[in-house]
Amino acid sequence: MRKKLLSLFIVICMFVVAACGSQDPPDKPQDILPESVSLNATDLELEIGEEFALKAAVLPENAANKTVSFSVLGNAVSAENGVIKAISAGDAVVTATTVNGLTAECRIKVLPEDDGKEHIRDGWLYYEDFSIRRAVPEYFGKDVKGFSRTEIEDGALRMTVINGGSGDHAFFTYTFKETLPARFVAEARVRSDSLAFANLLFWYGETEDYSDTGRIAANVAMDKGFFKINQGSGWNKFVMPYDNGKWYDVRMTVDTDASAYWITVDGTASGKLSFRNGISDIRTLRFGSETAWADVSYASIGVRAATSADFDVLPMGLNYVNDFEGTAKPADLTESHQNGGAADFSVDGRVTLSTPTSGTVSVTKVFDEALDGTYAAEVRFKNESSAANTFANVLFLRNSALSGTAGNIVTLAVESGNLRFHNGSKWATVPYDGGTVALIDNEWYTLRIVCDGTAKTYKMYLSGENYINSVGGTASLGQNVYLGEFDFRNKAAGDPDSIELAIGMGKAGTRFTVDGFSVFDTDSYEV
Repeated sequence: MRKKLLSLFIVICMFVVAACGSQDPPDKPQDILPESVSLNATDLELEIGEEFALKAAVLPENAANKTVSFSVLGNAVSAENGVIKAISAGDAVVTATTVNGLTAECRIKVLPEDDGKEHIRDGWLYYEDFSIRRAVPEYFGKDVKGFSRTEIEDGALRMTVINGGSGDHAFFTYTFKETLPARFVAEARVRSDSLAFANLLFWYGETEDYSDTGRIAANVAMDKGFFKINQGSGWNKFVMPYDNGKWYDVRMTVDTDASAYWITVDGTASGKLSFRNGISDIRTLRFGSETAWADVSYASIGVRAATSADFDVLPMGLNYVNDFEGTAKPADLTESHQNGGAADFSVDGRVTLSTPTSGTVSVTKVFDEALDGTYAAEVRFKNESSAANTFANVLFLRNSALSGTAGNIVTLAVESGNLRFHNGSKWATVPYDGGTVALIDNEWYTLRIVCDGTAKTYKMYLSGENYINSVGGTASLGQNVYLGEFDFRNKAAGDPDSIELAIGMGKAGTRFTVDGFSVFDTDSYEV
């Protein structure tokens, strides 16, 4: 009996063993591989000689082998068992690798020794990256007075004028030891945290008197939400507006032989701009501000020789802008008036023209070069007298070499509140969609014409900041309205060389205000 029971027990045990053998055995610790790896830092900025312990976290926790190996790309650091040591200025990448090939990276910048001296960068005549500075570089010609301060903050040079107006200012200058090439490029990454005026880049001829504005060649500034330039007749808006707190890449491309320069902001380029003064011996770069509450920062600034490719992407034609910034008549404009007509430039940023009696007044710009090909003109204005028998010439293009009305090419006016044009034989109300264009007093409008100098025709566009009334009998809200194509008033007059804003024409009580006007070359007849 015992033998039978023993035999049965043996059979049962064999059956149980066989059954257990059919299940997968549990994972052995030596079989569990890493599934992820991470580091306690992914970006580091170290000074030469500084160390940092880079540690790797390997998951899962029960991985059999959690060891990692460290490798270095670049010569700026060494890595012994994860201890990073900064050796020389430059960039490096340290990679941690698990036994099964998973990786994690840490990018490292090693700062050069900040001795305040200039660091030369290959390919540049001058370059300063403020992110590698702990203090304002000593080599600058520092000119900071009164309630102003300059400091390195968050990797940028920040220049702040607290008060201004009483000698307070913050400026830096860099004078080139070598002669600059005839063509060069200046680039800066900038940010403004105020709407106050700040000179971003302005270039002087050789001088030690930086109050001598007659030695300024080319300049660009940020002011009241716009990038601006000064060609000798005041500071004008151009290129594009800016937002406070946003970084912009600003480039100035300079041709000293032509006394011309171009400004590019985040890839948007201005037209050809004239030097503020006839300077050819540019030696000094200056930047900063003397205006109350100015607050501007530079991440970097540099100068290099220009190549032909730098000029290939620039518009080479005319780009004239005048926004009447300032309180005096710009030097490049001519004003004429009689019998009570007047142009008031005392309001900053605009000019008001009026004829309280039967007088006339005109403001004229004569260009150094005649317009030809395809070009455009634009004026932003506010009509203030729509009463009967009032008349304001809003925009005239003419060949000033011809006398009288024979030189008039495009003539647009507001008469008794209606937008009018001269069709070659008489003044007529501008038609649109079966109706006419009537304007509302004290509302701002932008009138643009695009001219084809070959066909002697132009296209007219109108937009209203608030609204346009009675355009085809329907109000149009804040949009560009195409008003049609028209023939030049005098097709034999040739290409224009002046633009005129004139009101009066013997109509008493006429008044309108201009916020700015521009004339520019364009490649397209459809603008």
